Amino acid sequence: MLIYDQHCAADARRQRKRGTLPTRNTRVVINEAVCEGCGDCGVKSNCLSVQPVDTEYGRKTKIDQTSCNTDYTCMDGDCPSFVTVELVPGKKAPKAARPVPPVVADPDFGPLTSTQNVFLAGIGGTGIVTVNQVLATAALRAGLEVESLDQIGLSQKAGPVVSHLRFSSSALEPSNRLTPGSADCIVAFDLLTATDNKNLDYGNAEKTVSIASTSQTPTGDMVYDKAVRYPEETSLLARLDKVSRTLRSFDALAAAQELFGNTAAANFLLIGAAYQSGGLRLPAEAIEEAIGINGVAVDANIAAFRWGRAAIADTAAFSAVTTPAKSVREPVVAPAHMFAGTTFTGETLRLVELRAAQLIEFQSVKIAQRYIDQVQAVWTAERAATERTDFSEAVARGLFKFTAYKDEYEVARMLVDPAFIEDVKSQVPAGENLTYKLHPPILRVMGRKKKIGLGPKSHVALKVLAKGKKLRGTKLDPFGYMHVRKVERELLAEYEAMIADLSRTLATDGYDRAVEIAALPDVVRGYEDIKLGNIELYKTRLRELRIECIDT
Repeated sequence: MLIYDQHCAADARRQRKRGTLPTRNTRVVINEAVCEGCGDCGVKSNCLSVQPVDTEYGRKTKIDQTSCNTDYTCMDGDCPSFVTVELVPGKKAPKAARPVPPVVADPDFGPLTSTQNVFLAGIGGTGIVTVNQVLATAALRAGLEVESLDQIGLSQKAGPVVSHLRFSSSALEPSNRLTPGSADCIVAFDLLTATDNKNLDYGNAEKTVSIASTSQTPTGDMVYDKAVRYPEETSLLARLDKVSRTLRSFDALAAAQELFGNTAAANFLLIGAAYQSGGLRLPAEAIEEAIGINGVAVDANIAAFRWGRAAIADTAAFSAVTTPAKSVREPVVAPAHMFAGTTFTGETLRLVELRAAQLIEFQSVKIAQRYIDQVQAVWTAERAATERTDFSEAVARGLFKFTAYKDEYEVARMLVDPAFIEDVKSQVPAGENLTYKLHPPILRVMGRKKKIGLGPKSHVALKVLAKGKKLRGTKLDPFGYMHVRKVERELLAEYEAMIADLSRTLATDGYDRAVEIAALPDVVRGYEDIKLGNIELYKTRLRELRIECIDT
């Protein structure tokens, strides 16, 4: 038996919000560019606020600022992508103007003549039990008989939680739990939980009104293991649709973020949508009164309830305020003259344009031109063998990854990038004293086991270090003699030779095998020991594919 005695982090977060525990003023932000998406922070913290996110340059990690428990264990390890900012007590970020929800007509669902059964499916730590309490209070204020049940089992933060709510204008039969097939309404705060077989059993294709959030909240396995992916949204929705008379869905977390600047009110967007769809047959004024009785973020939650109603009754207005604004920053691409004489098109061209521009920033135009020429050679060989472009696309990604390895110069450049500074301000508007959390190799060799913080006065040193990229790969590069840097250069040379060999045999040696080999650099993630461990996995897979490689 293993007993782990510790204050529940989710409960500590609630108590801090209520003022019964001291507030922690340090906030953690991840630099997406520096992040390798290795998953080590998830392993170290076992925290569901450390969330994977897919980007142009592969899987990365972000911190969900709304649900973060501020225990800071995610910063353990060697990853240099973490920065912290401090919230000054009493100082609040300027309030942004929030859109006012439109007035919509109440749904016409007539008088309540039978017992209404509502099933709520979500995850721990996100307020599902609170929502059930609010709805039960609303039913009581409306003069109805009410029974409810919350099943949280052994769920921790982001573990499955389901709630049952039954209300009627007459006496209820003595059961606070729904029976299979009896749900008049299913509110899927979390689609994975709702589509579990035992939860789908409550639905009824002849009467159930389902409202689902398509937000993707990772499970513990997804945070812990970078190979585990979220299921396809379409397949999950199809499962829920089979047990529903009607199904409406939208990304509640993303909508709340756009409307309120955080995701805390997302639940009541769904409640509003459930009410407007006729699945939640309670008076709107009773629901809003119950939100006031609950006493937490009353204005935001009432606004969310009303916007949720608009999501059904005035979809154009809802879409206008919840669709993220397009970035005014155009993607940087390499100059057109560098592509003179190239013939690649489509996705391969797009990949190369973006990555060649990054290589100019990483090192030089010369390195970028070499990259372009190598992908062109692969493209030419591929055209002689097939019309498919998978191989050239995989090479465009893999060659870039091994070329632009993240040494001290590159990490420094990415950390002081003005675009990242602006990103930190957008995530934590009131944050000050931006501090980089780093574990320099020289200090690690000297025995230091924890990261150091480089505050604002030290930022100039990182800017100077970023300028040192001209030393990269020369005899004057002090970091180039480290084992990891030597291995990184060997990987690049080995990959270039391997791709050249594969290009010559595409027509005869198995195209799909070549594509898999070319895409393998994505396995190599992380920093220091984490990276070296993943390199071994990379080498092992190469050998399984009958590719000879150098031991590191």
